[in-house]
Amino acid sequence: MSTDALIMFIAGDILPLSIVDSPTFRHFVEKLDPKYQVPCRKHLSTKLLVEKASEVQNNMKEKMSLAKSVNLTIDLWSNRQMRAFMGITGHFIQDWTAHSVMLSCKRFKGKHTAESIRYEYGETLAVFEIADKIFTIVTDNASNMVKAFKTSLPGFEDTTDDGDSGNDKPEDVDCEDKNEDELEHLPNHSRCYAHTLQLVIKDGLKDCTSHMCTVIAKASKIVSFVRRSIHASEMLESENKLQAANVTRWNSQLTMIRSILKIVEEKLNEVESPVQFSSYERKILHELSLILDPFEYVTLLVQNNVNASLTIPVTLGLKHKVNQLSNLYNNKIVTTLKSSIETRLTQFEEDNDFILAAILDPRFKLR
Repeated sequence: MSTDALIMFIAGDILPLSIVDSPTFRHFVEKLDPKYQVPCRKHLSTKLLVEKASEVQNNMKEKMSLAKSVNLTIDLWSNRQMRAFMGITGHFIQDWTAHSVMLSCKRFKGKHTAESIRYEYGETLAVFEIADKIFTIVTDNASNMVKAFKTSLPGFEDTTDDGDSGNDKPEDVDCEDKNEDELEHLPNHSRCYAHTLQLVIKDGLKDCTSHMCTVIAKASKIVSFVRRSIHASEMLESENKLQAANVTRWNSQLTMIRSILKIVEEKLNEVESPVQFSSYERKILHELSLILDPFEYVTLLVQNNVNASLTIPVTLGLKHKVNQLSNLYNNKIVTTLKSSIETRLTQFEEDNDFILAAILDPRFKLR
């Protein structure tokens, strides 16, 4: 029991296996239970963790064998060292309770082609014996992901492969649909709503006026200056900490803008940054913050929610909010956001699965 608890402690908090060889950790355990012998790192990695992983995997297989259908979410990402990983999560209902389980999380080496993605997908399905249970696969809008699940899948020999998309960037793409008869036996493929929403926002930010882009760039320069300057950091220590923007996450730009707006203008001018804001430029930042607020709210609402019932209601809510914004702010970014919502999010409003999900959710009333 103690060893099981140790394994769960390490795995649950994603701790390095070397912790078991730490003299201070061993001393701590000895004080708790002098009779317990902490396993060494080698024994932990080659035997105990392998056995535990097999046990967990078998329990998951048993649970999913009782499920009538399983939905999958699949994602590819890179860490700070630019090592790529692919994760597959299964979602199913058992005894009226929704379950989400991590089926696979592996290093993804080589080109990120549709063929490579399908191979890893097939390997995972074979391990858990759920190839005939998959109902819907949800991925982001990256062209390789879209292509991977628009063509042949492992176990469906009737379909043909269009080739790979090794150098495709993770953008929204329009892939030609296959013949309906050819696809009728394939799992449904749905693009992640949260990721599609991010593309809407990127469309808007791309079309911001040159003056607004200049103001955002100035904000980024000020944050970079303050974070590099010990003197400036100390002067603003009592204020809110300035947040830098991340190029891959639009909402980090919003966080950066808010962090600047929270600092009193006079205080910000005292740090002697190479660039300064005028009152008008601060007004522009405030306006941009108000425009992006509802998009951040919806993003946070849906990104960790596996239920599809929120999709249509929040889309309708966004449309209503953007219509209000267009009456308040006569600028290009609002116009582009409004247009992009219609272009990118209408597909969800017209999808029968999303319509049914909203209808069956007791929180929403039909009118």
